[in-house]
Amino acid sequence: MNRQDESLVFDFKTQQSTTNWLVVNDGVMGGLSKGNMSMSDAGNGLFSGSVTTENNGGFSSVKYAFSKRDVSDFKSFKIRLKGDSKPYQFRVKSDQTKEYSFVNEF
Repeated sequence: MNRQDESLVFDFKTQQSTTNWLVVNDGVMGGLSKGNMSMSDAGNGLFSGSVTTENNGGFSSVKYAFSKRDVSDFKSFKIRLKGDSKPYQFRVKSDQTKEYSFVNEF
């Protein structure tokens, strides 16, 4: 296995399941947004749903937890996705127990 393969976190083409993906909606704060993670007919991961600011809400998110890895040799992330022109954020933590995240909006 080469170093590039070791850096791959998830590939829906080879791991066709959303079992370990967790959707977190604003319901944790009383909001009414609803998100869903599923597989598309084409075999891609599909995050869908609706976001509303009603009842102090305003977000829906999906996260994937994996075993801690040594990433000291890497300087960037590469994400392949298709969007809908709305703003999204990619967040990563140094440890899942940490409250803070490194954030990039796209």
